[in-house]
Amino acid sequence: MTSPEQEHFLPISPNDHFSFHCTRCAECCRHVHDSVAISSLDVFRLTKYLRDHGVGVGSTDDVLSRFASPLLITEAGFFAYFLNTVGEDEHCIFLNGNRCSIQDAKPNACRMYPLQAAPDKDGSFQIVLCTEKRHHFKGNSVKVKNWFNFNMPADVREFYRFELGTAPTIQRLLLAIPGSRKSHALLLFHQYLYFDFDLDKSFINQFRVNTGKLMRALEGLK
Repeated sequence: MTSPEQEHFLPISPNDHFSFHCTRCAECCRHVHDSVAISSLDVFRLTKYLRDHGVGVGSTDDVLSRFASPLLITEAGFFAYFLNTVGEDEHCIFLNGNRCSIQDAKPNACRMYPLQAAPDKDGSFQIVLCTEKRHHFKGNSVKVKNWFNFNMPADVREFYRFELGTAPTIQRLLLAIPGSRKSHALLLFHQYLYFDFDLDKSFINQFRVNTGKLMRALEGLK
């Protein structure tokens, strides 16, 4: 049986078309508690943006502690960060009136809207169209593939390919770690994938190195 939430997510293929027109109503930024996931790349870019705009942050952990919250997404110990929300309408913490205050550094999930890459039952991913805000689906028609290519440049695609490629190994290692060492493993997961970054160096190179360090450290905890 399809849940009310699932009814708003329609599977769509890369060669399909959809119509979309942003009205700047900010409705997609409201009622988003535990909805706007931010990747390591998102956190890195957001931290640099806020630092360079005088917000008073100097590291990724500053941003995560102030603007996001972790949520466990698998029993093995995988977790992700989601942007905090405020107000009765649970709007994004970075929404100012009807405007995004971090427009140039907004998360990839926001850039891709109304498309999402959702996990499938077999562990792969499928593209879905978020149809909850029906007044958006007017105007010019756009091809799904073109929307992805425009909103997800080559460096972002490189990051997600690498992250998805290493996730099964990390998942396997986490599952093999005894319960007595699980908390240490989660600290390492947190450290290497979210904290240990130099904002003035290439992100993807650091992420590759950190992922390797994490996998070796988890192997040692088995």
